Amino acid sequence: MLTLLENIRQLRLHKNFKQEYMAEQLGISTATYSKIENGKIKLSTERLHRIAATLGLASTPLTIAQLNTYQNGSNQSEISNLKHQITKLEHERTQAIEREKSLLAYIRVLETTAP
Repeated sequence: MLTLLENIRQLRLHKNFKQEYMAEQLGISTATYSKIENGKIKLSTERLHRIAATLGLASTPLTIAQLNTYQNGSNQSEISNLKHQITKLEHERTQAIEREKSLLAYIRVLETTAP
């Protein structure tokens, strides 16, 4: 259960939701919500579904599995996104180097033909 609660917290932070916002959405006090995330209050299925809905997850029997795999799945998605960005930046860098070489060659030509 602790992993589930940790993943709820991580997803909440990822979405930049404060505990106050979550508590308001659930109709409970911030202190109560904090106790839920810290495992001091038992998380009911109904409340889990309400938390999942607030976090933008489908409210289905898969909710627990989604939350349990959130961190790993999120990391994989982020890693894939970063790899894509690196590839794009490497391509742009290669193009910039080629443009720089062309410009330097053109400058040399101009310098040798200048009176």
